[in-house]
Amino acid sequence: MKQNQRRLAPAGDLVVDLEAVHIDEQAISYALNDVIHLLRLKDAIFKKLCSRKLLDLFLLKNLQIQDKDYTRNPKDRYRRVKGYHNLTDKEKGIFRKIFDVREEYARLCNMPPHNIVNRTDLLNIVEDAKYIDEIRFPKRFSNELVQKIVHELEYAAKPDK
Repeated sequence: MKQNQRRLAPAGDLVVDLEAVHIDEQAISYALNDVIHLLRLKDAIFKKLCSRKLLDLFLLKNLQIQDKDYTRNPKDRYRRVKGYHNLTDKEKGIFRKIFDVREEYARLCNMPPHNIVNRTDLLNIVEDAKYIDEIRFPKRFSNELVQKIVHELEYAAKPDK
């Protein structure tokens, strides 16, 4: 692609002049042959939906799916941890607090969270707060940093009264 065929838009996005880009005829033919059957498939599905009087329901469900917000709240990452859903409500509260401590230190240290405290250790802390003393932190952490993390984990592991 020549330099004059692409430019940055005001928003910083790359814009390509597709009319100036040459695409091989074989590539176009291959792409068309790959999807041409989909139109006949769509027609057959719509014919079945109409004959069974399900087209309106299909369109409604399709619109509902399209309108659904699939973005996740980043603060809900703890819910994806294997073992979280087996905890009691009280244990889930403790888990969230120690999870947040781990996430904060991972951000501060610019490390993946599992390198600070792994998932199994988080769950073990929920079961028994004394487990915090058995956690092995990265060797590059200063004693002062380890003590801060331990202190915050101990505070977070205390059950609410």
